[in-house]
Formats: sequence, structure tokens, C-alpha cells
Amino acid sequence: MKFVMTSSVSFMYATHSWEKPLNPILGETLEGSMEDGSRIYMEQITHHPPISYTLIEGPGSNYRAYAWSMYTPKAHMNSIELHCKGYKVVEFPDGSKIEYNPSNNMFQNTIWGTLRHIVNGKVEFKDEVNGIYGWMELAVKGSKKPSDYFVGEIKDRNGNVLSKMNGTYFGYADFDG
Repeated sequence: MKFVMTSSVSFMYATHSWEKPLNPILGETLEGSMEDGSRIYMEQITHHPPISYTLIEGPGSNYRAYAWSMYTPKAHMNSIELHCKGYKVVEFPDGSKIEYNPSNNMFQNTIWGTLRHIVNGKVEFKDEVNGIYGWMELAVKGSKKPSDYFVGEIKDRNGNVLSKMNGTYFGYADFDG
């Protein structure tokens, strides 16, 4: 659970850049490999609403991750909110799997000022096989911490806290100090 939660924030910086189209066309695909030998496949399956599918196959079949996501934009005077829907799943050879929802996004200063991209919202993680549940709150509202700060917990099926986490998606993830 800790590795999946850490992975879910560790890719945010790299994947939230604009090197690829923000709204790819229908049928556009991406295929690649990562340094560890993992293979990744992505496809835009509908254009309106924009829905994307992703498949990642780990080296030696040590994991398989897949997801679908779509977003609904909401424009404001100088900002845009992206409310994301979908799910992400990481499966392991022992039959366990961790499912979680996507985070949301806020783009501030879209017309004037310095553009800011903030990943926000609550992400909930479920491992039904092992009875472990986690959550992570990104860009905690009302916090005096930087906008990339997050907090979270991992609990057992009885609600007992097994671990607490915090960090920034630009810097670090820490569990229990």
C-alpha cells in the first residue's frame, strides 16, 4: 500500500507537464518502455467527453496497472477546475489489487498572472484482499502548507491507523517520520 500511494504522487510532477497534447484526438496512442523494463500503453478512446485508458505491465509480470480517466472542466474568471472521474488499479501476482480514484486539478491565472497547476482532492485506496485502506488529501484546503503538500493514512478493516503519511509531490513522501 505504501509503494502504491507513493507511486501515485511520485509521477505527478513528470506527468503534469505539457509535452503532449492536453486534449488528444480520438484514437491517439502512446506506447513506451520505462527504465525497469515496464511497458506502458495509452489510448484516447473518446474525444467528447475525453476518456483515456492506460495499461502498464511490470517487468517479469510483478505487477499490472490499468486505469481509465475522464475530466469535466469548469471555467472561472481566471482559473479552470478539472473534476476527474475514473479509477486506477494495480494488480499483483498473489491476487491482491489496490484500487484508487484520480485526483483533481486546478489551473490558476489562466488569463493573467503566472500560470499555476495545482493537483488537489482526496484520493482513496482500497485493498479488499488484505483489508487495508488508505487515503491522501492533496493541496489541503485551509492549510498554510505549500499547494503541493499532502497528508494521508493507511488503516486496517477495523479503522485502526497503521501508518500516517505526509509530503509534497515535488519533493518527498514520508511515512511515520
